[in-house]
Amino acid sequence: MRGRAIQVFSRWMYYAGIPFNAVKYDSFPAMVESLGQFGPGMKPLSYHEVRVTYLKKEIGHTHELL
Repeated sequence: MRGRAIQVFSRWMYYAGIPFNAVKYDSFPAMVESLGQFGPGMKPLSYHEVRVTYLKKEIGHTHELL
């Protein structure tokens, strides 16, 4: 199952043009772990969620850090 998940994820990276070094980011293992903990049936994020909803939350988080 891990091999299939890596294959699908890698293929998505190739199609999307995501640089290979993205898997070296400190945040990458936490992202993979959180997706795995959710389990089957997780719906993909929408364009709106990534572009608006969670971007606003991340901006707020950044302001808190400052």
